[in-house]
This record gives sequence, structure tokens and C-alpha cells, in this order.
Amino acid sequence: EAINQIKNDERCVCVYPEGTRSKTHELAAFHAGTFKIALKAQCPLVISAIINSEAKKYHSIFRPTHVYIDIVEVLEYDDFKDMTSEEIAEYAHNKVNDAILELDLLRDKPYLKKNKKNS
Repeated sequence: EAINQIKNDERCVCVYPEGTRSKTHELAAFHAGTFKIALKAQCPLVISAIINSEAKKYHSIFRPTHVYIDIVEVLEYDDFKDMTSEEIAEYAHNKVNDAILELDLLRDKPYLKKNKKNS
């Protein structure tokens, strides 16, 4: 039913493909199953990076917290329809990782360190 709602423009779904929060500020591997929703719904896939959201838990509701959301890329269904969910997960992971690294360089505040697995 959810896939039909997505196809009919009745619902938009946002998922975190890591499946959990990172305690080390490193981007964890993406779960490939997350991307099966977009494949089955044949809908666009918006790859985005959310940075500094963990800082909000340390601030009161009255203290501003800067959280950055970067829309990295929008893929139309035709762009990924021939890919497996594992390939999409790896592609999205690399795009998000690069976006986070770039934003950290601009802010001079490394929340994510480049590791050998993601190079």
C-alpha cells in the first residue's frame, strides 16, 4: 500500500539507510534493502546529507543549533532502474560521504573522517 501511495504522489518517504545513528561521526554502510522502496515504487530518489543533527540533543529547545541538509543529487527512476539495490546503496553512500567531507572542509569542522573503505 505504501508503494502505491508513493506512485500516486500521496506520500513521500524519507529513510536513513544506515539504520542507526553514528556515535563516531563516521558514515556507516548503507543497508541495500532501504533502496528497494524506490525501485519498487519506480519513483525519483533524492540523495541528501544531514550534518550536525547530533548536536541538537546537547542543546535546549531555546538554543539554536545549526543542522545542515544538503540535497546531493536527485536520480530519476530511469537513472537507477538497471542497478541492484546494493549498487544504489554504494552509489548513494559515496555521494553522501563526499558531500559531508566537502561541507566539513568548508566549515573547518571534521565530523566525518575519510576512511580507507570509502576512498
